[in-house]
Amino acid sequence: MLHAPINVEFLQRISISWYLPLSLLVGVAYIALLPFVSQDFYVDENAFIVHSVQTSATPIDIRQDLSLKSPRNSSAEALQSWFMESFNTPSITVRTFEKDLVYSILRSRRSNGEDSIALVVPYYEPKPGHISGLHVAVALIKFLRNVKWLAKDVILICIPHDRPELIKTWIDAYHSTYLNPFKAKDLPLARAGALRCAFILDLPPAASFKAITISSGNSQGVLANFDVVAIVQYMLQQHNIPLTIADLYSSDLLQRSTSFLPWLNTWRPMFRFLADSISGMHSGLHGPFIDYNIDAVSLTATEVSTEGTVMTSSFISLVHASEEMIRAFSNLIEKLHHSVFLYILTSSTTLTTFVSFYWSLLIIGSSWPLCTLQRLPTILPASPLAPAWQTFSLVLMASSCLYYVPVLLGASSLLLILSSWIVIITISFAVYSVLPKGPSWVWLQAFLSCSSFIVILPFSIVHYASTFCCIFATVPLVLVQPSNQRSGHVRNILLLMFCSPILPLLSASIVFDLSVSNLVYAFLTRIATSDNLIYPLVFLLYLPNYVVAAIGAMSTPSIHVKTD
Repeated sequence: MLHAPINVEFLQRISISWYLPLSLLVGVAYIALLPFVSQDFYVDENAFIVHSVQTSATPIDIRQDLSLKSPRNSSAEALQSWFMESFNTPSITVRTFEKDLVYSILRSRRSNGEDSIALVVPYYEPKPGHISGLHVAVALIKFLRNVKWLAKDVILICIPHDRPELIKTWIDAYHSTYLNPFKAKDLPLARAGALRCAFILDLPPAASFKAITISSGNSQGVLANFDVVAIVQYMLQQHNIPLTIADLYSSDLLQRSTSFLPWLNTWRPMFRFLADSISGMHSGLHGPFIDYNIDAVSLTATEVSTEGTVMTSSFISLVHASEEMIRAFSNLIEKLHHSVFLYILTSSTTLTTFVSFYWSLLIIGSSWPLCTLQRLPTILPASPLAPAWQTFSLVLMASSCLYYVPVLLGASSLLLILSSWIVIITISFAVYSVLPKGPSWVWLQAFLSCSSFIVILPFSIVHYASTFCCIFATVPLVLVQPSNQRSGHVRNILLLMFCSPILPLLSASIVFDLSVSNLVYAFLTRIATSDNLIYPLVFLLYLPNYVVAAIGAMSTPSIHVKTD
């Protein structure tokens, strides 16, 4: 079949130099239209009975708990004593884990110990006379212990706000089995059932707050079931609590641009949702739960004020909304399986699903297979296939081995990760530099382009935002070819500079007011320590693509050409 002529004359008439920017423009324009074709929030799982859930707590039940004195300090011992004094019942035990984490378990009267709901509350340095997430949690737990409808256990977890890694340690321990009884006594594994969902309530001591920001994606781009987001939005809306989307960036550039150009607010929630997914810098404490396939969201209070009169009514509304969220999930008998896991929040009330936004990637990525077919000669012999295929296989196997060495060793240091990538690039340059630039080189470019497109398509299903940035940054690689003219070399080098991953990272750090070093560190370590194997596949193909383009940019078609 490979000896048969391949007629690509009609494809060669299409100028890739014009098609590439056109596809990028159309793809970006398609994304810009998503807020206008989005749909309203909905709850797909009927078992939630969302519209029938109403709060049964009265302000009298809550106000007294919200006015409790704060813990004497921010130590775990003081917090444990404060909880035991506040609960004032032997039915709720309060325990510590890893010194700084404090947790308690409320056993439901109707529960058989199989299911539970987690409520995570970061704690801060106490401020007398102010209300924090701890007060909201105490008021909620004390109310829930007397209700008859609660069908799941509730686990309250409190961690220091500056030690978010503790929540992952606790979850790992929760899902581990220890033979050592001295270790097992500190674990809640035998005290509650499988975690069905988790709500993170981040509320520092304050007199008032303006809104609640929701975040539903973790650092690997995996999203919580949309039903969780829809329930949170519905319950907060019922109690007149404003909801924002990933509103955790304090960039002066964003504030100035939206003040001078109010129409940017149409896309601001969507772009912030995508940026939150790409950077992983503000993924929230719910990320470790999603890693264990537990649906979770982070709720963070914004525009918190410590001055003026304490607005108790706002905190009472938050307790009511939290009660209804837990009641909705208490109605659920089994794990969530309806709704969608692939979505983009375009506002606090609308979303667009995978069926709508996936077409943008197909439009932008269509230049890869087109360029591959254009580079194939009209009659392609099978003989150059062998050296190209051997080269591709050799570099890919070497890259895989080098990548998995630090992963198998459990290393997460940036130095070791960078060393692995540098060695991969060095091997790629050494192998590709001796490859003939004739038909074998064309075959190699075809392999890389097709492989990249095929691998990135499933990668986009897992992580749309990162895939969009990856395609947007690497698509110009298809234009880099060996040239006999100096102008061609300059053009190729400029394209390579545009394809550098440093450029989008630098742009994101400027726009969203993030530290460049933190962003690069999070980006590299997330790739190298990911449990999702699609990440190394994407970047193990990205590096050979970049190396082939770099060699092509600095060489001419006549170099290393073997003649018979």
